[in-house]
Amino acid sequence: MDFQFYFKKMTSSEALKQVAVKKISERIEKYANPTQIVHVTFLQDGLNNTLHCSISTRSGTRVYAESTSENMYNAIDLVAHKLEAQFERQKSKKKNHHKRKFNPIKAAFFRPSLQKTRVNDQPIALEYENEFIDADDIVKWEAAQAHSSNVQNLRMQIAH
Repeated sequence: MDFQFYFKKMTSSEALKQVAVKKISERIEKYANPTQIVHVTFLQDGLNNTLHCSISTRSGTRVYAESTSENMYNAIDLVAHKLEAQFERQKSKKKNHHKRKFNPIKAAFFRPSLQKTRVNDQPIALEYENEFIDADDIVKWEAAQAHSSNVQNLRMQIAH
């Protein structure tokens, strides 16, 4: 990662730069691309020390964290923790996206029917309306239809 440092209302410090590189790198090295640019801004405003850090990810999203503390080293620790939490959230969103189990019995019973969408000009509230059906579900549904005798037997078992 390439770090770019900016100091506002304070003098440049190599010690702060080294600590920031060490702390931030340790926390986000497993999430970040080594070619990313990390912008770190140190700001001193009276007794408060503020640290701003922003990173542009490969996917185009920008991760930003800010912390204010009486001690700049504490601000560095807090920003590193916030960045790690944001990267972890992004990773879990990508990892868990559209992952759910397919239930062929439920799909067989709650398959949308074009003829029964309205009764007396009133929409019917069916259980399948709250579920998202994606392409993977359709492929699995078609595979289940190939074994229609098994599905018919399951329907009979559930009905009785």
